[in-house]
Amino acid sequence: MNDVATTETTAVAAPEATAAQAAPAPASGFDWAQHVNDPETLGYVQNKGWKGPGDVLGSYRNLEKLTGVPADKIVKLPTDDNAEAWNEVYTKLGRPESADKYTLPLPQGDDGAFAKEAAAWFHEAGLSNSQAAKVAEKWNEHMTKMLSSEAEVSGQKHQAEINSLKAEWGSNYEANATLVDRAASTFGLNEQQLGALKSALGPAGAMKMLHSIGSKIAVEDNGLIGHNQGSAFGAVTPEQAMAKIAANRSDRTFIERFTSSDPKMRGEARAEMDRLHRIAYPGA
Repeated sequence: MNDVATTETTAVAAPEATAAQAAPAPASGFDWAQHVNDPETLGYVQNKGWKGPGDVLGSYRNLEKLTGVPADKIVKLPTDDNAEAWNEVYTKLGRPESADKYTLPLPQGDDGAFAKEAAAWFHEAGLSNSQAAKVAEKWNEHMTKMLSSEAEVSGQKHQAEINSLKAEWGSNYEANATLVDRAASTFGLNEQQLGALKSALGPAGAMKMLHSIGSKIAVEDNGLIGHNQGSAFGAVTPEQAMAKIAANRSDRTFIERFTSSDPKMRGEARAEMDRLHRIAYPGA
């Protein structure tokens, strides 16, 4: 009986042993050397202990889980001043491909020349479009406030000089002012030229000089003082002058003239505001 059982057990087990012997041997490790030509990269892979592409993919997925950001979106900051490396960083952070791609806010009436120059600065500094737009917006606000404040101070200074001149000339002020207008008209001085003169001498100083000239003209013309054709100092009403002052303060082009680095242009703009304030507030 025992011999029969042993024989049967052996007969059943024999097929399994045969199948095990027929199974292929486990595949050997992935041969990175056949797929990676760069020795440095190959060394990196070996140091990491990656056995095959699956290990690499698993590492990549774990990195995304850890950072919450796709690996290709992670920015690695250069450790030196390598311009090319930093350009790659700026591009990933949203810098436009060129300076002319920025969309910058412009004040009303602005020709965009300054914004074009500023865009080149922003691009060199690596700013994104939104960052550059915010800087430009804050700059415009700052310049508007600064110019408004300067215009107000200039107007007050102008009025103080005129008040002092009125006190000096007393009851002769209006007649003397007529002579001033006559002299300006006779010599064909336009608003910009008068502005430059008043910027150099001050409003009171300019009026005194033109009054001196006007007095001589009046004598030579047999006293025809009343002829005031196209008066450069009195042709605008106080209401018109007030409206022009308000318009200038919101006019970007005028503001650029008012703060220009060119002394002549700046002087003309400030002289214009001086004249308008004197006309707008004659009794101040």
